[in-house]
Amino acid sequence: MRRSLGIRPRFFESPSAACRPVAGVPIQEQVVTAYKDQVQGRVKEVKGKIKEAAGKLVGNKELQAKGKAQKTRGKAQAKFGDVKQKLKTAKKKAARKTAAKKKAAKK
Repeated sequence: MRRSLGIRPRFFESPSAACRPVAGVPIQEQVVTAYKDQVQGRVKEVKGKIKEAAGKLVGNKELQAKGKAQKTRGKAQAKFGDVKQKLKTAKKKAARKTAAKKKAAKK
């Protein structure tokens, strides 16, 4: 039905300049791997909160403890993803500064 309207879903489009492979990995995949730990951690954290609340609601201490543990693991994974992202950003920033200094030194 979408095709009859002349609208094409994104996954049918040919790769644009932004999606061309860089060092063998498309940019979209690079972005996904960069935020993977953050997203998975936050999902685990939410699941843990739900389990914890369900455990409290029904009075199941074991479910409540499992939820609390899962929430803690999710927070840790999300924090790990945050640190990983900050390191990647700092690395890129340092590379840009180095390139700018080399460029300025050539002039």
